[in-house]
Amino acid sequence: DEDNPNPTELNGLWIAKFETTGTAANPTVKPNLTTLVNQVIGAQFSTSINMSQNPDGAAGGNTIIAQNAGANKHNLTNQTQSRMARNSDWGAIAYLATSSYGRNATEVWINNNDSYTTGCAGDSVSASSVSTCNQYSTVNGVHASTTDNTYGIYDMSGGSWEYVMSNRGAISNTSSMATIPQTRYMDTYYVGPFGIKLSASASSDEQYYNFDVCTFLTCGGQALSETTRVQSVSALAQLWSSDDSVFVNSNGGPWALRGAYHFLGARTGIFAAYCNVGSAASNFSFRPLMSKF
Repeated sequence: DEDNPNPTELNGLWIAKFETTGTAANPTVKPNLTTLVNQVIGAQFSTSINMSQNPDGAAGGNTIIAQNAGANKHNLTNQTQSRMARNSDWGAIAYLATSSYGRNATEVWINNNDSYTTGCAGDSVSASSVSTCNQYSTVNGVHASTTDNTYGIYDMSGGSWEYVMSNRGAISNTSSMATIPQTRYMDTYYVGPFGIKLSASASSDEQYYNFDVCTFLTCGGQALSETTRVQSVSALAQLWSSDDSVFVNSNGGPWALRGAYHFLGARTGIFAAYCNVGSAASNFSFRPLMSKF
């Protein structure tokens, strides 16, 4: 800020470049591998936390970071913890991707590989699912990056749906996540009386218009309320770039999903949102990151 002679540098986020790969016992983040799927959201959260266990087995630091804490330039210490991405983290990535620091409003290409291989790209922005893969460093592959080059983040459009640690009403479920984590790990949308309906809406269906629990005040910056285009309540593709939009709700489930999976074609995208009860599926994955609390 040019008006502030003594600006404060904020702690940043270190986002996984690809969807999670490997296994629950040995998770990795690598290109050209099969995405780690078929975990309930509680197991995904545990896997992401365990990626930064201290040598004594207690979550809360990263052994590699801790060994180099004196040398790094990014304010990382042994208190820099891995965790699962939230809607607020996803929104930050989406807006940077759309800004002049990313792709200048040019849409991120889809990972349309039907084997859920990380870092792939199709032959166009919303290409249909195929078994082939334009790998992340190829001419077409870089178009699936948030920066349109190999330095960006991949699999944000297509690949698999990604659970984010964001929940409607702090609702737990014994089969998917028995205990809700501390508030610092998640975004929570508390349910209250219905708010003011959008003027073009004849419906009070919260799953499409999300004005009940997600407004700019309650979830601004998460690429949700402020990116919704008002259409028929029966239409799914209501977010920017005609991406699918179904917000967490009492019927579909309290846990949020982002990015969409490759079978949705043009409705897939970095702004896409959906919901589920937290169950495991062959097209549900997650993205870890590191941050300093």
